Formats: sequence, structure tokens, C-alpha cells
Amino acid sequence: TRVVDNDGIHAPQVRSGKVKLSPGPHSLELRFIQEGGGFEFDAKWAGPGFAKQAIGAAALQHYGQPMLPVGHKDFAVDAAKRDAGAGIFAKLNCASCHATSPGGATKAAAAPALVALAGRGDRGCLAETPAAGLPRYALSAGQRRALRTALEHAGEFARPLSPEREVATTLARFNCLGCHTRDGFGGPASTGTDGWFAVIGEADLGEEGKLPPRLDDVGAKLKPAWLAAVLGEGAKVRPYMATRMPSFGNQNVGHLPSLLAAVDRKAAMRPEPATTERDAKFGRRLVGSDGLSCIACHTFSTFGSTGIPALGLDRMRERLEWDWFRRYLPDPAALRPGTRMPSFWPEGHAVNTEILGGQTDAQIQAIWAWLGGGAKADIPAGLVRARKEIVVGKEAMIYRNFIDGAGSRAIGVGYPEHANLAFDANQLRLALVWQGGFIDMSRHSKDRGEGYEPPLGDHLVRLPEGAPFAVLPKADAPWPAAMKRSPGYKFLGYALDDVRRPTFRYEFDGIAVEDSILPKVADVDIMLARTLKFGPGKAAGDVWFRAATGEIKEQADGSFLLDGKVRFRFKGGRAVISGNELRVPVTVPGELTEEITW
Repeated sequence: TRVVDNDGIHAPQVRSGKVKLSPGPHSLELRFIQEGGGFEFDAKWAGPGFAKQAIGAAALQHYGQPMLPVGHKDFAVDAAKRDAGAGIFAKLNCASCHATSPGGATKAAAAPALVALAGRGDRGCLAETPAAGLPRYALSAGQRRALRTALEHAGEFARPLSPEREVATTLARFNCLGCHTRDGFGGPASTGTDGWFAVIGEADLGEEGKLPPRLDDVGAKLKPAWLAAVLGEGAKVRPYMATRMPSFGNQNVGHLPSLLAAVDRKAAMRPEPATTERDAKFGRRLVGSDGLSCIACHTFSTFGSTGIPALGLDRMRERLEWDWFRRYLPDPAALRPGTRMPSFWPEGHAVNTEILGGQTDAQIQAIWAWLGGGAKADIPAGLVRARKEIVVGKEAMIYRNFIDGAGSRAIGVGYPEHANLAFDANQLRLALVWQGGFIDMSRHSKDRGEGYEPPLGDHLVRLPEGAPFAVLPKADAPWPAAMKRSPGYKFLGYALDDVRRPTFRYEFDGIAVEDSILPKVADVDIMLARTLKFGPGKAAGDVWFRAATGEIKEQADGSFLLDGKVRFRFKGGRAVISGNELRVPVTVPGELTEEITW
């Protein structure tokens, strides 16, 4: 049984699956392929009573026999060679580093204390050419110089390290400065390893984009939890890099995140601002193609950028501290010299003056608010690309076909204001409203065009299925069950105004209805203003309109909020909540106005 399929040529990515196992042993097969760039391969498991973790050796066994070369002979100890080796082992003082077998006679020769070597840095193993019989470590001039300096301060070895010294010592111990720079030290340029760092594919990210990031003030830039994930678990956000950072394990570097925070956060950091869902909507506009077009470089969730790849937007709030973020955006080169990230607020002045009035602080806070949604944040405009998109120009566009959620006789309407709707001509109801892109007609452009095409954009709202109007004996009476076609209804087509906006016409129970839906754009929200005109006719009871179903809450201003996202307001009828339904009484003849804001 195939449980996980992570096949194909791609950057490192995680895939998971589930399988129910009976007690007892099970055979397990892992297959791995590799083509170009760096590579990673790991398998973990989770189950009842334990979280995801490496599959330990104790849980595995195999029955394979090792392959032996032709003419293989079992190893036999040669006593003469053994005795000669023991003499060489003792003469070279190997026991000073390597343990011997229990009861072994070889013991390490006494070595002078480090403090006794002060002033003798040009002799012994630190000499440029060590004398015969002394270890030859092939030290570079810089390494010998560093060791001599350390010996001159050997008296300090027993003293507790300050946080700054402990950070520096840890970075040196694990050779972090072989790749990264901090406070002007280290980095590939100093070791001549620049060529080791490359990207997958042909992306031109410049030197700063492909080299390991600087560690200057990293404790004030990254959140401790993210630093811990990077150091201990190998977390990463640059999948386009071919060269990978090793994972050192919490037992070795688990103390670094708190140490870096203590050392680098010298000045008081500004706390995160309180933001609202409204702020996040402005932030989405700013990062999208209609704003600052951050998506031209930055990826988001499973969506690639529209240009060269850069760090994913969906993990920035997880990684970055607010104080660093708000200082970085106005002047990226000040905190990351060499970056290709442009400034959209040069000298504190916003280049986009249309969103939030060009207020720099408000725009940066709005982006931060949107980033807080992570991978579940609303998709920025411009990321969803279609093969055959119907692009709405200065006039409304109408698309009549199978639309997912609106039935087989759907009438899609795209407005220049980037608001869209789908009217179900079977049930005579407003079925869907959404924002952004209109329709991708590629499915319906090949063969017989079978299947339902979903809306292309975002912020999709599904409205109730079934008859939109019903004659009820009382307000809380059960609504008629949804049917493929609403009984008693008759579709009479639609009329277009001078910019091709339709007014739908239909009848129910002999009552004529004109249904006009027009978009209105506010500063960030989109509103559809719907006018329902009811002609002469007499129903056998009270007529009700069902506007929405879901979690509905009446607001202080008289509007109704659906599922915490969509706001309804009515004129011409006092709406009531009946269970999970929003119902409005209808006057015949008369007029009802409905505003949908989302």
C-alpha cells in the first residue's frame, strides 16, 4: 500500500499520509531519487500516543545478508602487527584523545597545563614547522595566530563566559562563521567558499540572495521559537537554495536562541500593534498586484511568485519580530546590505498614496496584519493565474455555462469593479459572489466543454440553495426543501443597461420580479447593492425572502453578520433570524433593497 507519494523533481518538501496498521511487524519500503542541487531525505512517523518523530532503530529490523567480495577472508589478528601498533599508539600519545579498550595498558602522557604554554606559541605544534615527533595539524597562519592569542589569555578559561562571549564561542565551536558573518567576522568570502553556494534553477538572486544570511542582530530579528526550529530541527524558508545548513541538534545549540535574544535586544523593542481584520484586507491589497506587487518576488503558500523566487510571505509572521520588520521595510539595505529588496517607503514616504492615504506606518501595520494569517491568509490579487481567463474591461462580462456552485444554467457576471456573481437560472437565485478574477474558461474550451468551472477569484461567498422566496404561514416555519428547479418559478431572461449590467426577470407564484445587482467599491470592502422589485400579484400567504444561511449575528448598526465575514443590510423589510437562516418579509407589490458587503 502506498502511504506517501512525494515523487518528482522538486525542492525539498514534506508530504504525509495515513494507514491503519494491525499489531505485529510490517514491511516498509522507502524509495528515493535525486537530480541536481542539494538533497534531503527523511522519514518520520506518528501514531496513537506519540507525536511525529524519527523512526527509531529499535522499531526496525531487517533480514538481509551483507554482500561479500570474492575471495573474502575473515579478519585474523596478527600478533606482531598488534604489538607494533601498540608501540606506535603509545609513542604518538594517541591515548590523549582516543580511549583504549577496558583494561588497556596505554595511558596518555602527561601534558603541561594550557596556562604554562603562554608565550610559547612559536614552538611545539604551533610552530610554523613543528619538530619531528610532534603532531602536525596543518594549521593556517590565521589559526596559529588565534590559538596563540587564546593561550595568552588562558587565565580567563576558568571564568564564566558573558552572554556575548558564549555566543561567539558557540558560533566558533560549530563553525557557524564558516558560512555566516556576524559583526564583520566570518562568511564565505573570508574562507574562499563563495562558490559552494548556489540556487536551484536559473533564478538570479544576486550575492545577498544566495549567500547565508548575516547573523548581525539576528536575536532581535528572528523570534526565539523560529531560531530554535532552525537550529534544532533544520527549519528553512529558502527552498530554492541548493546548499543546505546542517542541523546541530538542541543538545548542542539549544541555548543559542535565548542567548542571542539577550545579547541582540539591547534597546527596547516596540510591541506589536493591535490590528483588525480590516487592516488585513488593506495588507492584502498592498502585497498584491494592485498594490506594491510583493508577489512579483515573494512566494505565498503553494503559489510561486510571478518572477524570481524569494522568501515566502506565509511564514514571515512566524519568523520575524515586529520591531525588526517595521524598521526593515522603509530601508531594507540598512539592515541587509546588498539586498535587492526595494524600498516602497523611501525616506519614510509611501510610493503608493492611494491605499490608506499613503500613511507609511498604517501601510506597514496593514501588511503585518495580513501576514498574521499565515498560509490561510486571503490569497493576494495576481497570484491565481488561469490558462484562458476572461478579463473584465470597462463593461460587465456575462458567462453562461456550468459554474461550480451555481448549477448547469449558471449566468456569471463579472464587473469592472472586480466584483463578480453567479445567478442560478434553475432555482432563480443569487448563488455566488466573489472578488478578483472572473472565470477561467479553459475547461469549457476543449472537447465538449464538460464539467463545472469554479470561480477564478477569491473571497467566495455561497448563498443558500433552493427557492429564494417562499409563502409561509409564520416567520419560523420550515423552508421548502431545495429542488433541482424551484417549483412555481419561471425565468423570463434579463435586460442589459448601457454598460452591459444585467437585470434578471422572473416570476414566482404569479408575482413578477426584477432583480438588479450593482457593485459599489469602498476603500477596501466591496459591496453589491441588490434591488428586488415585486410586481402586482397576490400570494396565498405571507411572502418571505431567504437571504443567507449559517452563523448569523445581528449587529448594533442594524446589519447582520454571516460567519464573521459577510455583512447584510436591508431596506424595505425588517430581517429576522430563524435558526441559522436570515429571512426578510416581502411586500407585494413593493421593493426590497439588499446590501452585501464583504
